[in-house]
Amino acid sequence: MSTLAEYRERLATEPLTPLQLGAIHGEWRRLGLHYRPERLRLSAALAQVGAIGTTKDLTMGEAGRVVGQLRQCATLADARALASSGHAEPVPARTGLLAALWRALAA
Repeated sequence: MSTLAEYRERLATEPLTPLQLGAIHGEWRRLGLHYRPERLRLSAALAQVGAIGTTKDLTMGEAGRVVGQLRQCATLADARALASSGHAEPVPARTGLLAALWRALAA
């Protein structure tokens, strides 16, 4: 990846990774949501996309948004409230590998 624009294009077009898929499912398990139709509806709302037929329909960027939002939720009620509020926002990377990538791309 040589530019920030190329990185953003990749996030918008590439399918989610197996690790992202596992993270989304793990977060829903942590929150106690096992009913698939509701998981898909809430995931789509958090990703700010229309209806999805499977979690694998999400792009890398959308999946990252879902994981970031779910990690901020202490309870299933928090996740439901966030999804229904229409105010789910992308969570900026502040630490770790993504933060290092953002710093490198911005330089």
